[in-house]
Amino acid sequence: MRPLCCALAGMLLGLTGCPPPSEGSGEPDGGGEPDGGGELQQVSGTAIDTYITLEGDVELPRDLRSVDIAALVPVEGGGFRRIAGSGTADGTFRILGVPMTTYYLKFGTTYIVTSARMLDLGQVLLGRPDRVRPTISPTLITFQVDQMQPWQASHNLAIYVPALGAMDQFTDAFAVDPPAPGATSLRMSVNWARAREPYLIDGIKGDRLHLLHLVGRINQQGRAYQALGQIYTAPSFSLGDGQQVTLTGSFRAVPQDRRSSATWQRSQFEALRTLVNPSATLFSQSHEVLTAPKLAAHGDLGAHAILAAVYPSPEATDLETGEMVHGHPFSPDWTVVTSTGSTYLVSYQLPGAAAGQARGAIFTIQQDRVGATVVPLVGPVVRPQLAGRDAFMNLTGVGDTPTLSWSPPTTGRATGYHIFLYRLFEDNGNTRRTLVATLRTANTSITLPPGLLERGRVHTATIVSQHRPGIDITTRPLRKGLPEGGAACLLGTFTP
Repeated sequence: MRPLCCALAGMLLGLTGCPPPSEGSGEPDGGGEPDGGGELQQVSGTAIDTYITLEGDVELPRDLRSVDIAALVPVEGGGFRRIAGSGTADGTFRILGVPMTTYYLKFGTTYIVTSARMLDLGQVLLGRPDRVRPTISPTLITFQVDQMQPWQASHNLAIYVPALGAMDQFTDAFAVDPPAPGATSLRMSVNWARAREPYLIDGIKGDRLHLLHLVGRINQQGRAYQALGQIYTAPSFSLGDGQQVTLTGSFRAVPQDRRSSATWQRSQFEALRTLVNPSATLFSQSHEVLTAPKLAAHGDLGAHAILAAVYPSPEATDLETGEMVHGHPFSPDWTVVTSTGSTYLVSYQLPGAAAGQARGAIFTIQQDRVGATVVPLVGPVVRPQLAGRDAFMNLTGVGDTPTLSWSPPTTGRATGYHIFLYRLFEDNGNTRRTLVATLRTANTSITLPPGLLERGRVHTATIVSQHRPGIDITTRPLRKGLPEGGAACLLGTFTP
């Protein structure tokens, strides 16, 4: 099973496609004078990303010269006035003459509702900045690794390359010839191009691949869990696009000197299921003990080593994990966290096509502590409406720039909201969706800017409530920290 953080809100099974080009010609939408009076000021900011590498942090500005940057200022009577901005190669941008009022910062296909005059759009990423994704499939890694603990159906394997920020568990999607029960040698190939976060491996640049053997166990409390029991660290090698490499060696035992346990209040997660969507069904649940560099400072970086995990049958009852004994073969400076939550499914279907399913999660990420109680830090939004109508319904005629509104979560405190806007399409008889835009706001309503909804096409959206204490979504929207919580609300479909 893939980590919960790999299946967060709004993922459609079989999703393909990329965001479309930025809309519009830069002409104002609507008329009249902008709200907020006559005082004008400059809006400026930076997009300088921090890459966490094993040798130290590397700051790299994004080249913003081709990014569509603008301030969309709401005007009386509806609509927006667009004020074009410009970006530079050194990761800075500015927009001149923006009224002293709330506006929507358009940054490519991302929109941020803010009144700030200075914004930090940088993000923190794990891995070296010059990493490159493979473009040719297959790009194969073949393992010939001995001294494996006898393989059982309860075991699992995972690849972790921290220098690249790359990780994935072995699944049928990219692994060939999994080990047979009782096997003590691994003879297996993976199509690295089909992993969740694949990057080409370059040993000269310090990339080291770790193969993690997660061993199935049952603790004294009778709870089945997986624990990192063995590791194989490959010798330095490089893997080019479309190439194949064979890695040989032996697993080594990981000292089992760590303990983790938690009281998992699954009933509190399940109580929020109908707020995800009235028709949402519980798909999976997981409680994972994870580690990676600098989690304490920057929060979830998206690629972790799994130290221990519980993947129970999805139920609404509370669960005691019991004591999970495991190892931690990485740097003692790496923070250990738990990622816990439930994933739900909602179906969408275009006329004449098979249904597609969207995933939405309610999750909690926090520092690992023996005996911790895990509850949702924030719940989904309540009573979402689009153009004044129930947004869980399949709606038509919502208009070109409808207002999406909701009430705050009744569980926890949301520090901001992240909206994912999708357009549905038919692909070989199946319903798919492609991401159109993302919008971030600290408010409980947002008007969709012009050009996002396409007439004659079906759309949907996901609202994710975010709990990120200490992070101001209006000035530093891409930053994270610990603890972190999120909860998805999957809306119905709608057309303009």
